Amino acid sequence: RSFMEKQIEILSFKQGAFWGAFLAICIVILIADLIYMAITGAFPTLVKFIADAKFLGFTFILVIVMLCVFLGNLIIKHTAEKKFDDYSEQIKRHRLGREGEDKVIDVMREYLDGSYHAFRNLILPNKKGDMDIVLVGPQGVFVFEVKTYNGKYENSGDDWFYLQKKKRKILKNNPTIQVKANAAQLAEYLESDFIRNKEKKWVNGIVIMANADVTCRTEHPGVPVWLIQYLAEELGNIPDKQAFSEQAQKEICEKLEKLYKDQ
Repeated sequence: RSFMEKQIEILSFKQGAFWGAFLAICIVILIADLIYMAITGAFPTLVKFIADAKFLGFTFILVIVMLCVFLGNLIIKHTAEKKFDDYSEQIKRHRLGREGEDKVIDVMREYLDGSYHAFRNLILPNKKGDMDIVLVGPQGVFVFEVKTYNGKYENSGDDWFYLQKKKRKILKNNPTIQVKANAAQLAEYLESDFIRNKEKKWVNGIVIMANADVTCRTEHPGVPVWLIQYLAEELGNIPDKQAFSEQAQKEICEKLEKLYKDQ
């Protein structure tokens, strides 16, 4: 969980730093402009122009100011505000992701016994992305990709779609591809442990939909897709592909625990 907290802190810092830098630049430009006008004698010229032109001069200055405000507002909306909202959206996604993982871990704590070990937000060496949850138990090693999607989704094979205004659109961040890649990378990382314990190199990827309100229809899914409301039943029916030795479990857990210490 500390990984998710750290990501939120980093994004919050970036958001604040960006907004602070933007305001600082605006203030510096304003001060520089005022200094330039004072040095070049623009202030007296401007005052004389308004005094001579009277109403026309005042109107002209007012139009210029309004135009500057309009352009400034336009620039802010399309740059600063857009970037600020982007950071806010990323923070929101991380918080939802953390809450989704919390729900899954709570169910695991309640329905699995002490022979299982769960690892959250695991990062393999030389990898940037994290694995939401890795479960090591008597049946093997499992990688869970936890999603807090909201709305209607469809999964056919390795393909994912979401329904927006009755239109079927391809989901860019494909959960099946993500969890398959994570499972393959973890299997490769643990290969020596499997070989040493004469176990078959096997890591199973599973997608969990952690939002009970989501609608998800699956057809011949590339990996199992579990719904949070049925998670307890799914955990109770984990496939017994092979009996995983206690020694193998112990060595793998020790190796995964060491990753947290190294970080």
